[in-house]
Amino acid sequence: MRRDHDRFLDLGARFVSVGPEAPSAAAAFARDEQTPYPVYADPDGRAYAAFGLPEGGLNALLGPVVMAAHLRGLVGGARPNRVTGNVRLLPGSFVIDHGGVVRYAKIGRHAGDIADNEELLAAAGIP
Repeated sequence: MRRDHDRFLDLGARFVSVGPEAPSAAAAFARDEQTPYPVYADPDGRAYAAFGLPEGGLNALLGPVVMAAHLRGLVGGARPNRVTGNVRLLPGSFVIDHGGVVRYAKIGRHAGDIADNEELLAAAGIP
C-alpha cells in the first residue's frame, strides 16, 4: 500500500488499515513500518463483524494457497509482521465513497487473499 499511497491521494482517496490487534500493537506497527496512512485497532472484531469478514479454518489460514501468497509477498519485498489479536479473521478491502456507499468490497477467502492495489485504485476512481 505504501508504494501506491500517493496515487490514492491523487484521486482524493484515503487509505486506512484496521487490524484485530490491541491499540498498542497497531501503534507499534504504524511506527515500525512508518505507514503513511492511519492504522486502527479492532481488538474486539467489531469492524470485522460489521463488514461481514469471517474467521477462517486451518486451510484458509495455513493452506498451500496461503503459503504461496506469503512467499510472493516476501519475494516482492514485504516483511513478515508479528501476528497478534484474532489470527483467524480473514482480510477484507473496501472502497467507501464520501457518502458512505460501499463502491467495492473484497472479502478474503483465505489469509493471503487481499485486494490488488490496481483494483482498489480503479474502484476509488468511481465518481
